[in-house]
Amino acid sequence: MVATDDERRAVMKLAHQHLAKDDALGWFEALYAQSDTSGKGVPWANMTPNPFLLSWLEDNEIVAIGRKTLVVGCGLGDDAEALSHHGCVVTAFDVSASAIALCKQRFADTSVDYQVADLFDPPQAWAQSFDFVYESVTVQALPPQLQERAMRQIAGFVAPGGHLLAMTWARPADVEPKGPPWPPAIGVPQTYLEAGLRQLDYQQTPVQDEPPLWHLRIVFERANLAV
Repeated sequence: MVATDDERRAVMKLAHQHLAKDDALGWFEALYAQSDTSGKGVPWANMTPNPFLLSWLEDNEIVAIGRKTLVVGCGLGDDAEALSHHGCVVTAFDVSASAIALCKQRFADTSVDYQVADLFDPPQAWAQSFDFVYESVTVQALPPQLQERAMRQIAGFVAPGGHLLAMTWARPADVEPKGPPWPPAIGVPQTYLEAGLRQLDYQQTPVQDEPPLWHLRIVFERANLAV
């Protein structure tokens, strides 16, 4: 499903209305509450798994099988279902209760554990407890002043010996995004490294020439401290 310009403008207006009230996350629930299982009005709801995720899984499926996995900001659940299909034991969360309700409607027989949770106030039991963490375009949906904090939180879910697959759009460093979304500058986000992860792989794919835009797919690992 391709979002119309009117839908994108409506989402930007909704987001900035909530930001003006110092409510950086409230617009997600407002948006999903107006949608349905077709994903209407949600610009990023393609109703199919992310092709960049699928291509990664084709090359790394054995890495995923049986791993305790967390999907950050799962939206309408297509990526969570793809990971489950490829053998992951998946917990997927979103701050929007309406989004989670739609996931459960769309995938009534799923083995994915869908939960309502706040990235900035997650269950304590999730700290460094997941073998595999997947985040796609959630950080860029947050205003820039929250992105470093979000990345630290995401890194904090990765268990020793575990991995993070992070995906985002990226912009030139000298271009300021109006948002949403607010894509980060191209390159490896240093916050993940500062949070104790090390970079294993980095792939950037050009997706737009003017203004320049790339898709980043980065794999990180937390060192296994076991003796």
